[in-house]
Amino acid sequence: MQLVTSQTGRQESNTEPFGPNRNEFLVALTPYSTWPAGMRKDDLVRQLSERLRSSIPGAALSFTQPIIDMVMEAITGSSADVAVILTGPDLAALREMAAQVVDELRQVHGAVDTAIEQEGDQPQLRIQVNRREAARHGISISDVQDVIELAVGGRPAGTMFDRDRRFDIVVRYLPEARGTLTEIGNILVTAGDGGRIPLARLAHIKVASGPTIVARRENRRQISVRTNVRGRDKGSFVGEAQQRLKSALDLPPGYKVEWGGQFENLERARRRLAWIPPITGPRPPVVPRHRRPRPCLCRSKRMGLRLSRAPAADRHAARDPLRKRPPRKPPECLRSLRTPFSWNLLCRD
Repeated sequence: MQLVTSQTGRQESNTEPFGPNRNEFLVALTPYSTWPAGMRKDDLVRQLSERLRSSIPGAALSFTQPIIDMVMEAITGSSADVAVILTGPDLAALREMAAQVVDELRQVHGAVDTAIEQEGDQPQLRIQVNRREAARHGISISDVQDVIELAVGGRPAGTMFDRDRRFDIVVRYLPEARGTLTEIGNILVTAGDGGRIPLARLAHIKVASGPTIVARRENRRQISVRTNVRGRDKGSFVGEAQQRLKSALDLPPGYKVEWGGQFENLERARRRLAWIPPITGPRPPVVPRHRRPRPCLCRSKRMGLRLSRAPAADRHAARDPLRKRPPRKPPECLRSLRTPFSWNLLCRD
């Protein structure tokens, strides 16, 4: 490897709204000619995966290419080979179903790097203002929120310029004054009569678990399970995985399962290509007519474009008394072929 660069969380352009739990590393490789004999990229990925899993327990790893990673995230929302997207109204129920999906996918041959994309619930500081108590002291809800923002989160008090860049100067309480629930409860809020009331008397302060990010798909809450496929094709992998989930996953009303990732592009291309053979139909060889490669290529390229008008054009041409040339007959080698278009169209100059 030549160099490694990292990105934590959200980009500066905000095109990838990830939390601080998401770390991406761009690894620049040396030329393949300098690698040890017999060393392949799959071997390098396997070695990196084993080393990172042993040194960082609990980390969900995924290896992909830089360009396709950004493109797939913009198109399908996931850069993995296969993504199982669960949508519904309750995040807790979605996470339980996502855990079942992870267990089932790991039993399918070829599944690697299987994990839930969204991180689990994290401890959060929750401050719920007692409106009646705040009103008794003549304090509005916005006054309490302003004090909490200034003391715990910080508030810009100025701007610092460094050449063409600018940075906010943020002011907040020292860590010793906001490090525990007791210290946060001792923060004073100015009342309407000038008195100073502790925050613990105006609000309920506690630590509770909650989601750090709520992802949505078509205005519905979602949790996605990602997995990469190695050693087999994506079509057969998804077919087996769908059979497993169909028998193991019981979806309540209002919940839905969708399949995305790079497999979504495969399905889109398959549906599009399914219309081409019925429209174009089989094409007979045109070499016996021209005897030269270049004219044959020209005729076969135009043949699919004029296919729909061929039968009607031949009927009108047969009825036209001013037609200069009689219809051409196909060679003996092509008379047995049944094609949806006319031989006159095929051989017309």
